[in-house]
Amino acid sequence: MNSKAEVVKRLVYCAHSGETIKYSCDIVEYVYKEGFLPLDPFLAIPYSLGKRLSGNNKKQCINDTIALMLHCDEMWIFGINSEDFLRKGGVRKELEAWKTEKGTQVKYITWKEIGISKYDPKSKWHD
Repeated sequence: MNSKAEVVKRLVYCAHSGETIKYSCDIVEYVYKEGFLPLDPFLAIPYSLGKRLSGNNKKQCINDTIALMLHCDEMWIFGINSEDFLRKGGVRKELEAWKTEKGTQVKYITWKEIGISKYDPKSKWHD
């Protein structure tokens, strides 16, 4: 590091449903502004590329994101509310792996907290 002002930021895994990929950049911006280094799985391995590389094997895609996640210092889960956080199986599997391998606390963030007030869970925008 070149200056005293530079710090090594803690790496945060940003867990959210594949239905919310369109908010990945908003999530990354929020986490970065909070002073952390974000790792969004859908930006690390783009959704359509991950599907293609895994032979459309969703279980393998989730395992790949778990491998990335386990390099992180913290896990933050994004959703509408407490019922929505674990609505999707991929996020549930990531959380189970996190608790088993890391055992550290998880932070839950609502869309409203990051400034996305008009989230529509019924909007279909990816294949």
